[in-house]
Amino acid sequence: CKGTNLIAFGVDISKDAIDYAHQNIINHGLAGRIAVEVADIFKLSTLSELRDKNTIDVITSMFVLHEFTYSGYSQAIELLKIIKQTFPKSHLIICEFSRFSSTSLRKQVSSIAEHHLFHALSEQGILAPEEWRHIFLDAGYRIIEEIRYDFAGQVYFILES
Repeated sequence: CKGTNLIAFGVDISKDAIDYAHQNIINHGLAGRIAVEVADIFKLSTLSELRDKNTIDVITSMFVLHEFTYSGYSQAIELLKIIKQTFPKSHLIICEFSRFSSTSLRKQVSSIAEHHLFHALSEQGILAPEEWRHIFLDAGYRIIEEIRYDFAGQVYFILES
């Protein structure tokens, strides 16, 4: 994306993950285009100082939301509403796991079945694309694009307020 005016913003609750990201940002000369901070994603209002200094165009969420869907959709919807309220003009790029049926898992020769089992045992939900769509719409987002990689069990969504 060289030459674009996009600014990316990311948070993680792990200081080690953010330190690693900061080092990569510096190593790749992206300090003016990507910002990352240690934060609880349910408390984004604590980032108001950063928000006031920058216009955040794109927020990415890679394999995060499924951790909040095991007992229903409400936590994921709440989180998306917090993001929308905190960064109302931002687009979201979300990558999540896509649930396979038991029949499909038996036929597919890959580690996806083990991935599904691990997530079920660790109380992390894996949803079907239509369930993700429901969550995004309930949180007040419009889906601009959906890209599915069924061979890898992943789906990407580009959302806007």
